[in-house]
Amino acid sequence: MISCPSGMKKGIRRSRNPTPSTGKKGFLLYRIYPIQRMTLKQSKCPHDVRLGDIVVSTPTRDKSGVLPYDMVKTLQSGVFQLNGCLSPPPRELTSAISELRSDPKFSPALIQKYLHEIATYPGQERDILFVADYVHNDHGPCDTSFRVQRNPRPSNDPVIHYGLIASGNQLMRCARTRDRLSATDEVLCFEMEAAGVMNTFQCLVIRGICDYADSHKNKTWQKYAAASAAAFAKVLLLRLPKCGNEVISLGKRRLGAIPREDSPWKRHQLDRRA
Repeated sequence: MISCPSGMKKGIRRSRNPTPSTGKKGFLLYRIYPIQRMTLKQSKCPHDVRLGDIVVSTPTRDKSGVLPYDMVKTLQSGVFQLNGCLSPPPRELTSAISELRSDPKFSPALIQKYLHEIATYPGQERDILFVADYVHNDHGPCDTSFRVQRNPRPSNDPVIHYGLIASGNQLMRCARTRDRLSATDEVLCFEMEAAGVMNTFQCLVIRGICDYADSHKNKTWQKYAAASAAAFAKVLLLRLPKCGNEVISLGKRRLGAIPREDSPWKRHQLDRRA
């Protein structure tokens, strides 16, 4: 099941405080359960990020990995610069990410294995990026002559990108604003939920790319993008020392896939067996 932590609110406003009640491993889950869903990719970037790819928030020398893009300052040169920073991911997850990236045996094929179980690839022909100045036509099909020409990938496997994610209260649908905000910070994508969660507890943000943060936004890639993020999260959680399986079990319980012992449904089943 693909979802977001319960009580999550979009944007940088504070989310509802979680109250751990399942011991040390449960508290670890509340702190580190990754946000798995879909997000918006910015286009002018040295990284070739495409629809269906995975972006993992990764701290840099002076940034935590997630930047609130509602907090912007304008330099004298007229350049926008993201101004603000959120708490970095917990050490358990940054260590797991470092181990994963340095493991020569790790292959994206493992992610693709889990991904194939829950989602179908929409097709490279449906991965369309338009130039920033071309606005979506609401009264008919868009002019494909404004499409950015890119070399096709040899594989449909999602590519994993590690870097900065911008999070804010407003949906990014303006390509020009997107490019201005990302020009100086090398932001890989935009989204609307991480900052609100990170005001409450530390976490790692894992996002699947579903559109290019422009006026051409649609829902074609949303399910696949969410599945991509979830597949990577599963791979990462299984690499956590000692408690990988326990964390996943707690995650399923928290998301509703496994009823709690004290839930009405569980009590009803126990009464029937008695």
